[in-house]
Amino acid sequence: EFIKIPSQRLFAIEDIIDSNQVSFLPSILTAPISPSFKIRAIKSLWPQTVEDVENMNLLNIIDEVILDRPCNIKTYGNLIKTNKLKDLFESLFSTDFSICYQALQKIISYKSNEIWPFLLQYLDAAKKDYGALHFFILLFSLKSKWPADALIQITYTLEFALGENWPDFMKFRPLAIIVLINLKPNYSDKYLSKWLDQKFTPYWLNRYAALMAIGKKFASDKKNKNKYIKVIQLVEEDDDLFVSLKAGKLKEFIDSY
Repeated sequence: EFIKIPSQRLFAIEDIIDSNQVSFLPSILTAPISPSFKIRAIKSLWPQTVEDVENMNLLNIIDEVILDRPCNIKTYGNLIKTNKLKDLFESLFSTDFSICYQALQKIISYKSNEIWPFLLQYLDAAKKDYGALHFFILLFSLKSKWPADALIQITYTLEFALGENWPDFMKFRPLAIIVLINLKPNYSDKYLSKWLDQKFTPYWLNRYAALMAIGKKFASDKKNKNKYIKVIQLVEEDDDLFVSLKAGKLKEFIDSY
């Protein structure tokens, strides 16, 4: 019930973490809150030596938090009364994530070429608002068949999100890595070793996200199996348990082909 009240969501999560109530984790994962808080809850509540707890698989839930699909988020009430794209894009700047997720759900019902003019109109403003930037990157991940000029601006925006303008731990960076690799698989190859290197990419979730993207790339490029194995070896002994576990599972998956 706590997720119905915006002002109390984060306080409730802090209480759950402090009381070590792992049974509440499913509710946290579907709450309309920043992925950063969900990851913090997973890190704090998950028993370090097991992969499955109460019908939850560790790697699956981390994957889902990074992908942050609006269809998996529980919001309450009809907070968005309009279907106009201009108003929906303005709602992505709300500090209430319930409003943002509901607005995004409506936006993605439109075709990419219909969305693009409004996206372009608000893109510069989103680059100055890290909350809105997260939802713009989420939009990039959920739609395809963008116009050619849109793809250029989307690529620039992803590079901006992954640049030195922001700290490594920003919530939108893991998804930005995945989207950029999906959009520009060959172009992004030169960044993979950097994104997997703890020295250049200290936040573990970014290294984890790079592994997710590698897995998707391999699915359509199985003839280059050895190339992917070599890249994964960079993080097989990562200092972060979750990253090393993801690397091990991905290596097993690729080795099976």
